[in-house]
Amino acid sequence: MKLALMQPYVFPYIGYYQLAFSVDEFVFYDDANFIKQGFINRNAILLNRARFDFSLPVASISSFRTIAQHNYTGRFEVFLKQIRSAYAKAPFFEAVYPIIAGVINDQDLGVARKNAQSITAVFDYLKVPRVFSFASDLTVADDCRAEDRVIEVCRQKKATHYHNSIGGKSLYSTEHFQAAGIELRFTKPLLPPYAQGSADFVPYLSMIDTLMWCSPSHVVDLLGAYELEKNDGNP
Repeated sequence: MKLALMQPYVFPYIGYYQLAFSVDEFVFYDDANFIKQGFINRNAILLNRARFDFSLPVASISSFRTIAQHNYTGRFEVFLKQIRSAYAKAPFFEAVYPIIAGVINDQDLGVARKNAQSITAVFDYLKVPRVFSFASDLTVADDCRAEDRVIEVCRQKKATHYHNSIGGKSLYSTEHFQAAGIELRFTKPLLPPYAQGSADFVPYLSMIDTLMWCSPSHVVDLLGAYELEKNDGNP
């Protein structure tokens, strides 16, 4: 069984969704500490043909508390107006905007749960079945950290393969995972361009942008546009 573990971000870029697409079960690492200035509550869209960074307001952010211990303020009106302004003329706006608004306006203001919903709702829209769960539902010792914590999650989930985003190569040891009977791989997004209604393609935007400009079948094709690498760079 292939598994991935990642902090829940709100409507992240397609590379995050590719990681979930590459595995059988995706575990939201909601009991990790909140990282200020990270991508937990922020990303970017295409507004007026340029990258525009957005941020959803979180109450009393503290890096000493977990993501699951944080809540959004519920003030999302500006964000939804920005989405309308940016994508009202995009070809799939009518299908995609209600999904975004449904996630954002859900009464549950928990950061981890709302962010997780921004992932699962997209897979539901694309009709791509995946299993999702939360790390906080597992029993892992507090002193089990970093690589050991990931391996323990894999052990409890009976995973034989662990996939991580390409940016984590320096954090994990192939030998350590192999000793636990787990194959370690890294997803490397290829990020092929798609039509965005402007002359120059702007990459690394929120999945919102991809959904607004691409048909569901095209998005599924883009989800498969990645390579799996070992820690030595080989497939």
